[in-house]
Amino acid sequence: MSVKAKGLDHVAIAVKDLDQAIALYRDALGLALAEVEEVPDQQVRTAIFGHGMGRVELISPPVSDSGVAKFLRTRGEGLHHICI
Repeated sequence: MSVKAKGLDHVAIAVKDLDQAIALYRDALGLALAEVEEVPDQQVRTAIFGHGMGRVELISPPVSDSGVAKFLRTRGEGLHHICI
């Protein structure tokens, strides 16, 4: 395998309430909100902070039977994945 990683793309954090989490990360932590989007095929709403490499991505399920919803029920809010 001859793949070279370019670095940290993003860190994804699963949250129950995206709007509440956006306020925390933007207002309390001072991160710049770049965009909020729906990703229907992943059944998540995302809020992305920063641009380029090293972004923080909050992910929240809009439906109760998605993979992220199940993750939140079993593990609670927190680190979901790291993308390199």
